[in-house]
Amino acid sequence: MDSSASHPIEYQLGPFKIKGSENLVIHNDEEVVVLPKVMSLLLHFCQSNGEVLTFDALNHAIWPNEVVGDNAIYNLVGQLRKVLGDRASNPTYIQTISKVGYKLLVEATPIDNNESARSAESTKSKENTDILDAEVPRSNRPVSEPSTNTVQPRKKSGITKWLIPFILIVSFTTIFAIKKKNDGEEALSTQAQSQMQLAHYQLYRGDGQGVTQAIETLQELIASEPKLYTSKLELAYSFIRMARMDPAQKDFWLQKARAISQTKLPDNAKARLTLILDSMAGELLNIDKYESLFSTPDVLNNERLAYSDVLFDAGQTELALKHIQQVLDSCLDCPYVYRKIATTHVVLGQVKEGFDNFAHYRKLLNQPQGNPIDTAGYVPLNLTTISAMAKWHSTTQSKVELLAHQRNTLALFYLTLNNIQDAEALLPEEIKTSESFFDLYTLAAIAGAKGDFETSYGFLLERQKLYPDNKRFKLSVVYALWQLDNPKEALDKLIDWELVPSYDALPNDLPFSEWAIYAALLIETGESEKGREILSALEQQLGSGMAVGSHNADIRLASVLALQGKTESSLAALDNAINQGWVSDFNQNWWYLQDSPFFTSLKGNPEFDAIVTRYHQSIQQLVLATHSQREGE
Repeated sequence: MDSSASHPIEYQLGPFKIKGSENLVIHNDEEVVVLPKVMSLLLHFCQSNGEVLTFDALNHAIWPNEVVGDNAIYNLVGQLRKVLGDRASNPTYIQTISKVGYKLLVEATPIDNNESARSAESTKSKENTDILDAEVPRSNRPVSEPSTNTVQPRKKSGITKWLIPFILIVSFTTIFAIKKKNDGEEALSTQAQSQMQLAHYQLYRGDGQGVTQAIETLQELIASEPKLYTSKLELAYSFIRMARMDPAQKDFWLQKARAISQTKLPDNAKARLTLILDSMAGELLNIDKYESLFSTPDVLNNERLAYSDVLFDAGQTELALKHIQQVLDSCLDCPYVYRKIATTHVVLGQVKEGFDNFAHYRKLLNQPQGNPIDTAGYVPLNLTTISAMAKWHSTTQSKVELLAHQRNTLALFYLTLNNIQDAEALLPEEIKTSESFFDLYTLAAIAGAKGDFETSYGFLLERQKLYPDNKRFKLSVVYALWQLDNPKEALDKLIDWELVPSYDALPNDLPFSEWAIYAALLIETGESEKGREILSALEQQLGSGMAVGSHNADIRLASVLALQGKTESSLAALDNAINQGWVSDFNQNWWYLQDSPFFTSLKGNPEFDAIVTRYHQSIQQLVLATHSQREGE
């Protein structure tokens, strides 16, 4: 279907006014600028007269000269749903027709618009409008702000609402002061300097919430002082940061950064930004070319950090570390930089330096509270670490306001302590309609803890559909199907999603998450020989303690031994893991030890039941000790 001049380009769709020529969706006088391809999709829906639009038809209409997969359509539909406040599970506007395409459920009425063209001044400002008003996916709004099903007006961040530690203000003022008339750029006003300091404070916290807030702050700064190219560069590199933090929306964020690269910027800055974007699109790294551009004194810290990521991805770890340390030299109070240095040291095998820098990161990030809940996901969870969390929570948690990611992590921590009631009590009512991947996972984990694996599967499947390119989310769905005793459907999903490992000869290092479930599903669907060959290789690898990406080799060794029917050896490995403090980490899975699909063959075995009982007793003792400590204080 063609959205050319033969069709209207303005429509009324329920409460939304669609202005195709300007890529605008208007609701309650609030304007949202959408990407051109999202608008193209929306116009095709408006022109469809309620007919089903197939994947092939949409692919041909929106990408007439390109070959793209259905995932491209999934992503566009996901972005459009967020603009309309629509939900795939209970649609108001766009219905998914399984394995066929989509259908518009609300009639779109063409608007006969004879209004005059926008003024020359409006046209002149469009470049900045594109940068400022690009719609941010709901999954990337500040996590403390609950998602809703309505389009929300944009809110100013309000500098006066922020309380920034004095030491950080001084640090950022010194580090990021803009030189007057640098390459023709005017000096920042006092107000703009405050906004830039705030943006850097937000960026260098290092979490998704901070980066999202920095984007809003920088957009405000560009609106007030559009001649300043530095703020545009900072915004572009904030988009690049989000692309790395949110792989499901990677293309969305990179398109925004690419748009800025095509605006008026100094030649060197434009060249650096273009190289970074090209490298993220798959262009091979030319070290000499990159190094010459990133060795000049005008390089911003965020440019250098983005370059270090490119080096890290290309395996140039030592060179990446050199550039991160250059940033640290001028940013001694930046938590995010210490975290990057810590990760790089660990990859280089410099474990002590890595943990020293990670400790500094933790100290800076949680200076007011020292909250160990935030360590979940960064350090292996065991009885020692959850004991620290329990102690903090029993004495401090009720006195502080939790950020949304801390709330979710604390809920998962409660599940680890077998305390489902407190986990549920933490969650606000709005989480039930949230499309945040973390919220959906927390709901799935709570359902799994209750043994309601069907509901758990539903949340995991919803998460995967909202983020269709995320490999980890796909694997979660496959594991859930296996847990529901649907091995054939789970294997079909593994194949359909191209997650099946391919090999001529088994490599030396097998990533556990893909290979273990692949082997288990092969055995359960009749391909025992191939499955056992993989499990044997995993057993050898795990037994040597050299498992790639595994901090819990003993529990994984117990798992593959159980899948092979080696009951005695499996029980010994499981007992060893628990004696060393292993706990069922709800940040990584959504079942208790006794419910693990890996240990199905051990259920009913008296020794396995005794190990499970002892495991839960150790958790209960920790809970009782925590309560006693709280009562004593």
